[in-house]
Amino acid sequence: MAKSVRLRALRRGERRVLQAKVGDRRLSVRLHHRYRVIAEVASGRSMADAADRVGCAVTMAYEWVHRFNESGFTTFERASNPQDRRSYGVALTQSGVHLARELRAASEQLERDFFASLSQSEQESLHVLLLKLYRGSEGMDDGKSTE
Repeated sequence: MAKSVRLRALRRGERRVLQAKVGDRRLSVRLHHRYRVIAEVASGRSMADAADRVGCAVTMAYEWVHRFNESGFTTFERASNPQDRRSYGVALTQSGVHLARELRAASEQLERDFFASLSQSEQESLHVLLLKLYRGSEGMDDGKSTE
């Protein structure tokens, strides 16, 4: 009996990502196939036709559609760990890299605003004192003796 997996509707942002990824010739063949399966099914092709056009097994087409339905494209670019195939390496997507840059800039601005009332030498003194407190407290919470 055939699996009953249908592609969910793609959001506008997902359509943009899909269009960019299908046209990205830097992707590995395997990764490109994953995006193409979604593109083929989204264009109205059956799962079998999509698999045939992409050149993958129908069961893989079902797997990628199911995976997309569950978590969007977030798991499409998970790469196996070359040292241990049972685990995965994790990398940020382009949007994740962009968000990380935005958050880093916001964090740096927040830090500048927070310490604006202190002079540079006061900030350095505070840093030294906090570091001294931190180093003195290491091992206190886990029951280890500091002696």
